[in-house]
Amino acid sequence: MSTPATIASVIIDGQAFTYWESIVVERTTQDAVSYATLVNAEPGPLNAGFQGLKIGPGEIGDDTLAGQLALSQGIVDLRQVYYDKSSHGVQVRITSRSQNVLSSTVAAAPGQYTNQTIEQIGKAVCQPLGVTFQVIGNPPGADLPFERVSEEVGQTAFAFLEGLTRRRHLFMVDDVQGNLNCVRGGSGTPLGSADPLNEGQNILAARVVMEKNPYAPAVTANGQNFGNDTHNMAASQNVTATVQNPNPVSGFLSLRRYVIALEASGNVQEAQMRAQHELAVLTLSSFEAVITVPGWLMSNGQLWLSLIGGSPCQVTLNSPMIFPSNTTSASAPSLFLKGVRHMQDSHEGTRTELTLCLQPALGGPETVGAPAGT
Repeated sequence: MSTPATIASVIIDGQAFTYWESIVVERTTQDAVSYATLVNAEPGPLNAGFQGLKIGPGEIGDDTLAGQLALSQGIVDLRQVYYDKSSHGVQVRITSRSQNVLSSTVAAAPGQYTNQTIEQIGKAVCQPLGVTFQVIGNPPGADLPFERVSEEVGQTAFAFLEGLTRRRHLFMVDDVQGNLNCVRGGSGTPLGSADPLNEGQNILAARVVMEKNPYAPAVTANGQNFGNDTHNMAASQNVTATVQNPNPVSGFLSLRRYVIALEASGNVQEAQMRAQHELAVLTLSSFEAVITVPGWLMSNGQLWLSLIGGSPCQVTLNSPMIFPSNTTSASAPSLFLKGVRHMQDSHEGTRTELTLCLQPALGGPETVGAPAGT
């Protein structure tokens, strides 16, 4: 018999659908949209799942797990049906409201912003689409105005904003309400505290990938600024900033070079933030741990998913199987919770996959520093 801690509901027009064969609900920093994918169970002799077969694209509803809101006023954007003489399956997918930003183009009317911050521009773009845009915490430099920014006709709203967030060293993530939030690790208060992950206690399975191929000892951003009365000549030519990797190496790897071009005009401070962001993305590619834990809830009764959508949350991972020479939390690497995937099916039951990354990968304090070589 199902317990409240294992029940998933989709609520549309006040009607709750709870009869599912499999469930996946996921939210990840760097992705602007959350997804709830559910496969309807066979109707059965009592027609318990019959109503769920009727859910169609375009409907608006809430998704709850263990009685807690996981996705508010989401859009049913996909319905797939399969049947033969012995089975009948219906899969529905619900996306967060932020999907409007990915599926809409910029207005481009007039399409130019002068001396406005990323938050001001983001609100102007997202508000007509029914999505709230905000910067979480006080990331250094995030309030630096863009002197001049232009939209491109046909460009998606998300592509336009993602290009701006890279230039301010920010990562986008949606939350339970479908808001689009800009975050940087260490610059805001996390949404909660994560349970420590301990081998032999709450870890069911783990897979970890560590690479050095994305490694660079430093990242340099080069560009130019347009000339005006306040910055011209030397101030607008050869804008450059170099950010050193907080994890230095010697030998062969130290010979690597990583230079990028600024996507648009900017000053030295903007070049620094762009180099910091590129270094963070490289770090994000160098380490990923996916830890499976039982159930959907932490020890305090909250969904693991509730930790995603704001400033990244630090996680302690104690696992000699993963770090044979670093068996204590003091010597294990500092990790952020990047993403959460809640799952349930008849084969493996109710469980949660937690995706972890190194702190600098989401702009942790290790990536903040003065530019060199300017």
